[in-house]
Amino acid sequence: MVEVTEPLPENGDNGFKPIVYIVLLVIFFGIMVYFIIAYFRKKKQNGQEESTSISIAEKFLQQLSQEVDPRGTNLDEMTIRLSRIFREYIDQDFNIPAKELSTNEVISALKQLELDEKDIDKLAEVFQKLDEIKFTGKLIDPSEFTNVYGTIEDFLLRRKQQFDSSRYSAKEEK
Repeated sequence: MVEVTEPLPENGDNGFKPIVYIVLLVIFFGIMVYFIIAYFRKKKQNGQEESTSISIAEKFLQQLSQEVDPRGTNLDEMTIRLSRIFREYIDQDFNIPAKELSTNEVISALKQLELDEKDIDKLAEVFQKLDEIKFTGKLIDPSEFTNVYGTIEDFLLRRKQQFDSSRYSAKEEK
C-alpha cells in the first residue's frame, strides 16, 4: 500500500545557498585584487632597484660604445665626443667640474681622491693627448685614438667592477 505524505522541501527554498555563493565570489575577487596589487608593487620596486643598481661607469660605458666608434673614419669628431663623454663622467662620478677646469686642475683634483697612481698617470697622458689634438688641430693617428679610447674604456671597466664588487659585498652583509 502507498501512503501519501507531505512533500519534502527542495534545497533552494531557504535562500541560504545564493548568499554563500555571493560571499565566496566576493572573497575570491578580493584575493585576486590583492595579488594583482602586490604583483605590480613588487614589479615597480624591482624596476627601481635595477635603475639604481647601474653604476655611473656602466652608464658611460654604454654611452661611449653608442656614440664613439674607434674604427670610424672621422676620428677628429670621435675624439671630441670621447673627450666630452669622459669629462662628463669625471664630473658625475667624482664631483669634479671637469668641463670647466683645465687638464692640470682635473688631474690635481683626481690625485686628491683615492685612485691608483697608475690610473692617474694614464689619465694624465690621455688628457694631455686630447688637449693636444683639440687645441693644435693636429690630426689623430688611428692607433693613437685606439690607445686613448682603450685607456678610457679600461678605466671605466675597472670603476664598474669596483662598483659591482662593493654592491655584491653589501648584499652579502645583509
